[in-house]
Amino acid sequence: MIPNYKLLRSRRRTLGLEVTRDGCLVVRAPRLLGTPEVEHFIVSKQNWIDRHVAAALARRHSHPAKRFIDNEEFLYLGRAYKLTLVDESATPLVFEEGFLLLRPFRSCGRPVFSAWYKERAVEFLGARAKALAGQMAVTFGRMRLTDGSRRWGSCTAANDLRFNWRLIMAPQDVIDYVVIHELMHIRHKNHYPAFWLAVAGYCPQYSCHRAWLRSNGHRLTIQ
Repeated sequence: MIPNYKLLRSRRRTLGLEVTRDGCLVVRAPRLLGTPEVEHFIVSKQNWIDRHVAAALARRHSHPAKRFIDNEEFLYLGRAYKLTLVDESATPLVFEEGFLLLRPFRSCGRPVFSAWYKERAVEFLGARAKALAGQMAVTFGRMRLTDGSRRWGSCTAANDLRFNWRLIMAPQDVIDYVVIHELMHIRHKNHYPAFWLAVAGYCPQYSCHRAWLRSNGHRLTIQ
């Protein structure tokens, strides 16, 4: 039986599989490859898919949804900070070496936190993209945030950058790796060996940061 999957076609030459952090299967395929060939490939990889879906769901269940209560921890730039509910504050959410949330906003804590994280992400990721682009002698177009769960970043054909706002919860060296990765796509529109060699020139520990995201990406959420 063919599992449910999302099919993404592009100019790539080979088939690829990905299991997202929420356990969904994504298949990447060449534009002209027929659906029977795609699904034959999926069936041939069923054991791999089952293992990775089970692992993704287990990680998700080990990290329950936030309840927005006192002493609950929230990540910011790789560190966990405790939440305190308060009765008075100039804004619904304040960060002062910890998060202060106005008690009446607990019921809508998720959108309040999301808005705060997105504001910080625009500032921080924008600054890092400009600084690293200068070091790498590349020029990008616009930068914007994405809200999906599938990818941490992307670089368009027009050299516009896209970053998942949840990255702001990761350590800075991990964030820098993602930014360098996408900036390098301005020079290399693929993931051939030359691309990874170039990334290593600016981020020698990139494989460790990739591994960190694979192991901890499910934690970068407030769902």
